[in-house]
Amino acid sequence: MMALNYKLVFITIIILLAILPTSFTQNIFTYTEELYQTNLTSYPPRVLYLRHYSGSEGAVVVHIGRKLNFGPSYLIPNTTTWYPNEFVVNNIIPEKGFLRLSAISGTRNFEWSQYSHLMTSTRHNDDAFTSFQLTVFATLDGGYAVVYANTTTINTTFEFTPTAGIYVLLLGYNQTSTPKRIILYELPQKNLTFNQLYCSVDYVAIGHSCIIALAGTSAAPIATTVPQSVSSQNTEIFYVKIRFLSSGALLSLDLISNNTFNANVKTLPYGGYIIISRELSKVDNISENLNFSLFDEENKPSDYSFPQKPIVANLFGTLDVTQNNTFLVALNESSLNTWSLLSISLPKLNSYNDNGYGNFHISDTYPQNKLVNLELGYNTINITYHDSIRFSDGNLTIYQTTSDGSFLRQTINSRTCDTSTKCQVFDKVVILKILDCTFNEPSGTYYIKMDTNFVQSAQYGEPMLGIDPNMWTFQTGLYLQNYNPNRDNSTFYDNGITGSIRLTLDGTQLFQNMSSSEKSVFLAALVNEFTIKVPTEKGRLNTNQNVQLDTSSKSNLLILLSINGAKSGNKLNSNEVKKNLDQLIRNKQDTPISIGNSSYLDDFYGFQTTRQFSDLFDANKTKFIIVFVAIAINLLIFLIFRLRSPDGDNLIILTLGLTIFRFVSYLIFVIFDSTVISFLYAPSISFLVIPVAVNLILSFSVLVTERSKEFIDWLGNYTRVAVTIALLSGANIDLLSLIKSYLMGWDFLNAPLSRNALRVIFWGGCVSILLADIPQLVIQAEANEIEGT
Repeated sequence: MMALNYKLVFITIIILLAILPTSFTQNIFTYTEELYQTNLTSYPPRVLYLRHYSGSEGAVVVHIGRKLNFGPSYLIPNTTTWYPNEFVVNNIIPEKGFLRLSAISGTRNFEWSQYSHLMTSTRHNDDAFTSFQLTVFATLDGGYAVVYANTTTINTTFEFTPTAGIYVLLLGYNQTSTPKRIILYELPQKNLTFNQLYCSVDYVAIGHSCIIALAGTSAAPIATTVPQSVSSQNTEIFYVKIRFLSSGALLSLDLISNNTFNANVKTLPYGGYIIISRELSKVDNISENLNFSLFDEENKPSDYSFPQKPIVANLFGTLDVTQNNTFLVALNESSLNTWSLLSISLPKLNSYNDNGYGNFHISDTYPQNKLVNLELGYNTINITYHDSIRFSDGNLTIYQTTSDGSFLRQTINSRTCDTSTKCQVFDKVVILKILDCTFNEPSGTYYIKMDTNFVQSAQYGEPMLGIDPNMWTFQTGLYLQNYNPNRDNSTFYDNGITGSIRLTLDGTQLFQNMSSSEKSVFLAALVNEFTIKVPTEKGRLNTNQNVQLDTSSKSNLLILLSINGAKSGNKLNSNEVKKNLDQLIRNKQDTPISIGNSSYLDDFYGFQTTRQFSDLFDANKTKFIIVFVAIAINLLIFLIFRLRSPDGDNLIILTLGLTIFRFVSYLIFVIFDSTVISFLYAPSISFLVIPVAVNLILSFSVLVTERSKEFIDWLGNYTRVAVTIALLSGANIDLLSLIKSYLMGWDFLNAPLSRNALRVIFWGGCVSILLADIPQLVIQAEANEIEGT
């Protein structure tokens, strides 16, 4: 709202529903100003103009009246007359800002500026034009197009010299230089005047379209494809519809017959276009009577019935068409402090259905629009187009909607996505692989937003329109897989999980420079972020302020994180929360982990659980079974020998079993595992060979140095037994005691060893602990830590 006598602007914002019926419906919005305002005059308030854009929640936001301090007002050259000259156009990708184009006061030039990255350029027209029309709009490739049409007074005898033309300047995003103009359409016809020029993205076909209204004064018919009867010096009206690509290439040009004077023309988001005739009211001379004609994509008149004929608009004839095909008209203001808008929902005028996506290029998707039972963990998105497409450079973004707002789940960029495994195009079908954790909440509500230029036409290489927020929506199923809602939840049990996440070097440095209170706030905020981003219930995640140095990297900090068990069978259990959190962190660049405190997490590390016995058993189940069977057999043999011969040294059987297990397991480690870690291979070999050699030397020295007659007689009778046991003693010198164990009363195991021999065996065992057991344990522990990292 603007009172003309004051430089004070009130901004009124109207939010309309994004989805309205496509049949004719109408609504009137009336706003009453406070009667006593310093800026109000004795005249009724006037709606000067309507501007709209799509809001982040899928609504249409309409701005009515607004003032920006961009510079002095524009004056028509050589006069003191003010004329509105400004265009403010949002980029096709809202995050890229907008462009403002305006005429330079007192000149025939115009200039533009791109915001948020401010850049300005000027285009000077050297032609001595007699009529001039100018517009600007956002193009599908993320830039802008400045389209202008003019006629000149050039005198020439060459009949084909163009005297009227329609031209375009294609501005790339943040382009600083003035591009060369591209000719869209030129005519050699004299006495032409351009009355209207309207351009926009082509919402139904590929590329962009412009509709131009021309008036010609001639004694003969104007050369068009539509026959017209014209008397001498009659003024004829005709329209030209042009379709072209972002490159400037012309796709089609159609001449349209319509002899409506003083008319506006606009293309419609749901196909076709509208021609609005304007006539000053003869009743009060301060309002306009508006009448409408609708035409479809084939330029054929539409069979329609407007709710009102004519519509009595205000003096400025202020009107707009929103993205949901709603026509807005500012009605005539009759009260001192009220104004009204009439909204009319226009019909679809093309042969395609948008299926609720707001995009006529798309024929189908999965998940389907408005689906209510999508499988939890579903990890594939399909989009089917009417025409062949290929990937370009744009984002497809998935959001989850809750009572607290919309939250990012995952982003896919069509240029950087792995086209061999994650993002594929098969003619008209796009197949995208997404993370299992994206759709992971029972009864969750989601929507998918797709940027314009995510894909492009395979035939023309032209960017295709995307999907606005809250158009493609769906819900996940009510229950987790295998959940029984009739089951007694009191019997449900879920173990918690403890693990760790790692800060990046930047995150570690930031955290170390914080005070104690700042560290507590950082960790609390991190837990709150995880609760939303995983998502999970409040209170299930906790750090307990535990932070420690990562011994594997020596430079990063680890944050210990515990996940409490779920209290219900229809909540994600702790293992599922762990998997989701790990997947989110490892794909940080495409998930909400890239935002907030979680952006300081190491995506290579992910979330790693603290090892528990159950995990260790699952990973080494076969080995545990073999060990258990071996121990059972060893104990069984021990018990049999103990029962049959209680006088023998039966404990040597347990020593033999333990020695065989230890020696064989370490031998397997040396052969298979130590070779993978090169710097451990040589020590592993050394601490296998040296202890065996020492044990063999000690064992055979005992056999050789024993001098008693009883031992020599025993050795003479059982030499093979003695040598075999001495060789076994290479693995453990304690096994040499087997020759005097007297197991089962066998004489060949009843050697009369001296006290000196037993002393050698004892001290040899002590040396073996230092040379074999301890070094081998250290080597295997180091190898296990390296493999774990």
